[in-house]
Amino acid sequence: MLVLYDNYCPKCTRFASWIRRWDWLRWVELKPLRDTSITDPCFDLSLAQKQLASLVGKWRYGYDTLCRIALRLPILWLFLPLFFLGKVTGVGDYLYKQIAIRRTVLHCDARHCKV
Repeated sequence: MLVLYDNYCPKCTRFASWIRRWDWLRWVELKPLRDTSITDPCFDLSLAQKQLASLVGKWRYGYDTLCRIALRLPILWLFLPLFFLGKVTGVGDYLYKQIAIRRTVLHCDARHCKV
């Protein structure tokens, strides 16, 4: 599974490093969104800049990507019923979007950082 995370977002970068640490089976391939060029016509770059994006046959974004990650990390298997409940009720997607809206995006070059 390919997951694109926003490497201009400190929270997203920490989350990606957490996934790398706990992905013992190497079922999740993480790539930084801003350093990767995707030429797939089904890929929505503007949505991927706002939410996590994943590819397993079809592009998924946001909470769907979190659910896909939870299926692939054994440490999260205990929480799969909560992920399923969040998906069915829509609460998971709502909470994910609230967190995604409030995240900080920094773009740093050699001289300065822009928020």
